[in-house]
Amino acid sequence: MTSVEATIIVNTGVEQFRSVKIGSSLSLEQKNSLMALITECLDVFVWSYEDTAGINCEIVEHYIPSMPTTS
Repeated sequence: MTSVEATIIVNTGVEQFRSVKIGSSLSLEQKNSLMALITECLDVFVWSYEDTAGINCEIVEHYIPSMPTTS
């Protein structure tokens, strides 16, 4: 999967490497602001399968609707 804009990988982790991709065309102020927000909200991201324990499957599962007459 490719993005429309070029991205850079940044480390948001303190104790271990947690990478996210952000737009490379952001200004330094925008990058700093975004990184501050991401760092502040690290607990809302799922970094591994183990992080999903206890989450109701109805919230995180998706399905692809298809026509009943097709296989």
